[in-house]
Amino acid sequence: MIDLYCFFSCSQKYLIGLLFAVCACFAPIVEAAESIVLLLPQSTAGQVAASKAIAQGVKSVLATQVVLVNQDDYPDVASAWTAVMRLRPTAVVGPLHESDVSALVDLAPKIPVLALNQTAKQHANVWQLAMRTELPVYQLALHLADKGVEKVLLLSHQDAVSQRLHDALLAVSAAEQVDWVSYREPRELAAAASVLLRSRKGRERVQNLTNLLAQSFHAYPWVRQDADAVVIVAPLADALTLSYQIDYLWGQELSLYWVDSGTNPLSDYVRSASNWGRMKTFMPQYQFAAMTKMPVADGFFQALGQDAGRLLQLRLGREIWDDASVIEGSLGELSMGDNQQVNIKLPLVWLGDGQVDQVDP
Repeated sequence: MIDLYCFFSCSQKYLIGLLFAVCACFAPIVEAAESIVLLLPQSTAGQVAASKAIAQGVKSVLATQVVLVNQDDYPDVASAWTAVMRLRPTAVVGPLHESDVSALVDLAPKIPVLALNQTAKQHANVWQLAMRTELPVYQLALHLADKGVEKVLLLSHQDAVSQRLHDALLAVSAAEQVDWVSYREPRELAAAASVLLRSRKGRERVQNLTNLLAQSFHAYPWVRQDADAVVIVAPLADALTLSYQIDYLWGQELSLYWVDSGTNPLSDYVRSASNWGRMKTFMPQYQFAAMTKMPVADGFFQALGQDAGRLLQLRLGREIWDDASVIEGSLGELSMGDNQQVNIKLPLVWLGDGQVDQVDP
């Protein structure tokens, strides 16, 4: 009996040991399951919503597990990165702020990282994707130079974003700002446009001619002819109102451009605006799609997440991105620039007579 008991005890121990060995063999497979970690701040309701939208965008492109890590739970980027590495991710999306991206580059990560901002520092494993507020302004400046526009009139809204965009345009554009008028409220639009275009003086001259000739005198009001284009920095609703007014006063002799100050929705207003003037603008691809296809527009952060997913899809498939490669993203055309930074080319869009079309710049 003792020998038989010893036999079964030894057999049981052997089977248990074998079971643990089998589990140990399979454990690395479970731990190495593909996952993407999003390292983002989530202290406020807005940050939480942005993080979820980015995660949703990534998931829509990559069929993989996405794990959100709140960067604000850690005192610095280094400790947050240590926590991320414990999760053994395939790749990481984030951080979001420029200083945090710089700090992460200093850590020399050994796995692919898609940072959501750009810094002067670089590392082979860190691709840097960011769409700055001034990007449409930069592209507009290049477009004006390409079209030979040398003198512009500028009308802008008096808010912080519009002022920032106005300053950026002056800093990068070779075109001379002939005159500038700003306004505070939509009810001031007509007066602001009248001052900029000198149309009030034109109406007075037409009235004087009518009185002098003692008959009706039909003519467009005289307006200034010392500029090649008008640039409007304003919300969409105001820009469309101004474009219609400028069309009436000026006809279509001068080019008209709009820079979005981002202070009101696009698609809802466009659907309700039956009579427009005409103007050109650079805008993200997802906004253009919303204006043409009329669905509920995806937000900026979801579009950012979708493009992050597309870039990771390419990054995880091969180590080198051909310089000639271009990805059609939700923000625009994505291509690799210097210092591991991703360039974004926004489409040039024509808004006129109730139509929205993409045009070749």
